[in-house]
Amino acid sequence: MGLGLHALAVVMLEIGYRMNHKQKVALSAVLVSIATMLFFPPFHIRGMNGVTVNLGYGFLFNPPTIGSGTPGAVDIGMLITQWIGVLIIGGIAFIMLRGK
Repeated sequence: MGLGLHALAVVMLEIGYRMNHKQKVALSAVLVSIATMLFFPPFHIRGMNGVTVNLGYGFLFNPPTIGSGTPGAVDIGMLITQWIGVLIIGGIAFIMLRGK
């Protein structure tokens, strides 16, 4: 994810694009949101019968557990969906703040 943002920044600098203050704030908010989601992702656990139980959110290095003490796994699908949503909304905000 960081490599993609770095490549975008390099391209923007090469074409001479300058971000205004509000765009920098929007970009910072997107980066902080993605980092926060990385460190506090959604967790779930799959039972032997195929039932998925959502365990909510927790710190990446201290995952929530279910009754028997079994730790949950990161729900990668939900995490990626959240990241895509933040990137779409952040991109729209970035474009809307272009001339301000």
